[in-house]
Amino acid sequence: HNNTGDNLVQQGRRISAISKIAAEKICKLLRWIRKEDYLESYLCLPGWGDINHFAVGSSFLRRHESLTVLQRYRHFRSEVLEVVVTGSSPFENRESLFGDLMEYNNGEDEMFSVLSKWATGVISERKIYFRVIVPEQEDDLAYYCIIRVQQSLSVSRLFVFTIDFHGEIDAERRLAVSSSFRENLKECTDIVILKKCIREKVAIRPSSPGKPWNPTWSEYFLHHKSWDLIKDNEVLPLITKRRHQIGGFFILHSDNDRAVFAKFVKNNSLSSSGNLNSDIVIYQVLSRTDGIFVDIHMESCRSTFYPFLSKSSSFSSIYEKVKKRDKDCAKNLRSRTHLLAALDKVNENAGGQFYNDGDCQAHDVLRLIRLSSRSQRKLRFFCEGSGSANETLYHLTTDHMTSTSFEHRAAKLLIDPYHLIGN
Repeated sequence: HNNTGDNLVQQGRRISAISKIAAEKICKLLRWIRKEDYLESYLCLPGWGDINHFAVGSSFLRRHESLTVLQRYRHFRSEVLEVVVTGSSPFENRESLFGDLMEYNNGEDEMFSVLSKWATGVISERKIYFRVIVPEQEDDLAYYCIIRVQQSLSVSRLFVFTIDFHGEIDAERRLAVSSSFRENLKECTDIVILKKCIREKVAIRPSSPGKPWNPTWSEYFLHHKSWDLIKDNEVLPLITKRRHQIGGFFILHSDNDRAVFAKFVKNNSLSSSGNLNSDIVIYQVLSRTDGIFVDIHMESCRSTFYPFLSKSSSFSSIYEKVKKRDKDCAKNLRSRTHLLAALDKVNENAGGQFYNDGDCQAHDVLRLIRLSSRSQRKLRFFCEGSGSANETLYHLTTDHMTSTSFEHRAAKLLIDPYHLIGN
C-alpha cells in the first residue's frame, strides 16, 4: 500500500482522501483476518507434536481466559444452560432451632463439585473448565470444549453455563455432551436445571428511592404489574416463605431487603414435541425506606398485548391471586404487630398516632381469629341462683389464664366486653 502510494506520487498523480480511507480499512480488515486465522490455528494445537497442551497452567489453557466474546462466537459453537441453586434461605435458617450453628449453603459447593468431576480439568477455579471430547489420534487432532460459569449480576442464585465446542463436532455429538452434563447436574439435590434461559427476563427495581427505573429493551417484551404493601419488618420474611414453600416458586435471590422468585406456568400453545409450552413468571418484593414494593413480570404470550384487561388470561389470573394474598398477608402482619405492641405497653403505632381505639383492636383480633385454629374447652360453673359466685369464678379463671403461671405474656385490650367478635 505504501509503495504504491509512493510510486503514484513520484509519477505526479495525486491520491484522493477517499482512496486512502478505503485502503486503510481494507488493510485493517486483512490484518484482522490474519490475526483471527492465526488464533484459529493456535486453538487447533492439542494433539500436535509432543507438547501436552492440556497440562495444568499451560499457555494454551491460559489463552482461553483472554478470549473476547466475539472471538468465542467466531471460533466456537456454543450451548447455553442455566441453573438455579435452591438451598435454604437466610430466613429459614433463622427460624431453625440450630440456626445460629447452621452454615449457610445454597448448593453452590455441590454444583461445582459435580462440574469438577465431569470436566477433564480446570482452567480457572469456579470460572472456566475444559473437557476433552475426542482424544488426539495418529491422523487427527483432539476435539474439546470449554465450560464457562458465570453468576448472574442481578440475582445471586442464577448461574449460566456456556459450553463452547471447538473443532468439526456435529450437532449430534454436541447435544450428547450437553445431555451428559445435564445428567450429572441432576445428581445435585439443591439445584434446578431451567427449561429455558431466563436471565434476560429478570427485571430488578432500583434499591434507592431516588433512582428512576429505566426498563431495558428486553423488559418491553414482558407483561408487568406492580403494587405496594403495608410497611412491616416481617413482611419480607413471611412472603419469602409463602412464595417458596406454598406458591411453588424457586428463589433467584434473597437478602435482607429484596427477594426474587421465578416459576414456570403452562400456556395453551403446544411445542414441537406435542407438550404444552411454559412461560416464566418473575416475582420480586423489595423493602425500601419509602415502602414495600412488589413487581410481577411474565413472559409475553403471542399476540397478547394487554393480558391484564382479560380476566381469562394466565397473567391476569396470577396477578389478581398473588396480589390479593400479598395484601392480606401484609394486613395480617400489621394486626399482629399492633396486638404485640399492647404486650409491650407501646400504644403508639408506626404512624405516630396513639393506638388506643377499641374498635381498631377488635378489627385486628377479628382478622387474626380468621387465621387461627379453634380450640374449645368446657368449664363447669355454679347453677343459677348462686348470686355473684359465677362472676367471681369467671374473673378468677381469667386471671389465672393470663397470669405468669403459664409463662405467657398477657395484656388487656380496650375492647368492650359485650362486643361480639366473629361467630
